[in-house]
Amino acid sequence: MEYPEAVQRLLNHANLPSAGVPETEGLLQALAREPVPGPAVARQLADVVACYEALNRHLNGPVPSERSWASKAAAPLDRALAYAVSTLFCGCWQHLGPGPAAELVEPAAYAARRAVAHTVELGWNFVLASDYDSIAQEISYYYSWE
Repeated sequence: MEYPEAVQRLLNHANLPSAGVPETEGLLQALAREPVPGPAVARQLADVVACYEALNRHLNGPVPSERSWASKAAAPLDRALAYAVSTLFCGCWQHLGPGPAAELVEPAAYAARRAVAHTVELGWNFVLASDYDSIAQEISYYYSWE
């Protein structure tokens, strides 16, 4: 996947208008459909991470850990990308609901949704850190939503 497609797919995952990619169910739509995140959420979350991998290579080079910080720090982020990721964060956190303490959300569902949101957030943080060669691998070191 190349950078332009990754940005468009993230827009789709965030329920924002996107161009050049088939309109499919995105992560936020899957979260709305599955009270307890299941296979559809897992597929969409894997696609978000794949988008992050493409962004990481585009923004930070083919082997980010080998590139100097100075050469990466100057790379600007485009507004569509920033908006897509910000909206995706907001949507993930909104799907958490009021929290298990309110007893309106099953504790297992809350924990699973929180794990999805945390995975989305961690992956983006690793892209911004700019020195990780595999976003998926880094996420698995710190957190697994399954």
